[in-house]
Amino acid sequence: MSTSTRQTLVMILCTAAATVAALGGMGSAAAQSAENCGPITMQGQSGPWDYRRERWHDKDKPFYDSMLANVEANHFPLLSALLIRPLQRTFMGDIGYTLQRWPNHYRALNSLVRLGERMNSNNPEQHPRSIYCWFDRAVRFVPDDTVLRGLFADYLTRQKRNPEAIQQLREMEKHAKDNPITYYNLGLLYTALTRHDDALVNAHKAQALGHPNLGALKASLVAAGAWRDAQPATDPGAASSASAARAAAPAVQPATAASAPASPL
Repeated sequence: MSTSTRQTLVMILCTAAATVAALGGMGSAAAQSAENCGPITMQGQSGPWDYRRERWHDKDKPFYDSMLANVEANHFPLLSALLIRPLQRTFMGDIGYTLQRWPNHYRALNSLVRLGERMNSNNPEQHPRSIYCWFDRAVRFVPDDTVLRGLFADYLTRQKRNPEAIQQLREMEKHAKDNPITYYNLGLLYTALTRHDDALVNAHKAQALGHPNLGALKASLVAAGAWRDAQPATDPGAASSASAARAAAPAVQPATAASAPASPL
């Protein structure tokens, strides 16, 4: 996947919740399981809360909106998110504070990945929790968050941990429902793994659900020689007529010994 395509993918993933990452060059980290990534909730910490606003109950929205606005203004402002200048002494101080309270905060996770790339480290600024573990904690907290799964899969792909990336994409598919944006993102992520058959299946699903433009996904599949137009659905009426015609046709007589094909055995 090209750099521009990957940047487009991350942007789509990070903004998908409003409409419904890259670590190349680092050595692949040892696989880490949920058992050694620590608990989801830390003692004495407020939260954690789900970043997806549409999941908040009406009666809770004012509280959650206020809490999120407070954290983003006072602990994760724009200059910190863009990795220009941290509000605290370190970027991980800002990012970690935000993710402790909102584990699936998409912009904070994206900043985390970019900071790791900048520092060529899986534990940027020597933070005790690795990038992998921040993602692991988040998916344990909100396993049905498809945007989060996509960001995690993209990180794992860049770490060359392809089997784990595929596992995240399978989970993403389980929760895609009828969202064409999710299927489009799945197609891009499968393309990055050179799993073009899976990418094509998801491209067709996105198209069938009304995605307006397959853009980079179709272009990538065409470039790989893997694009095929979706087959039109069979007309049930035509199928019934064909079945009736076959039933009315005279039975085919068994071949005689003279006309029968030679046995291959």
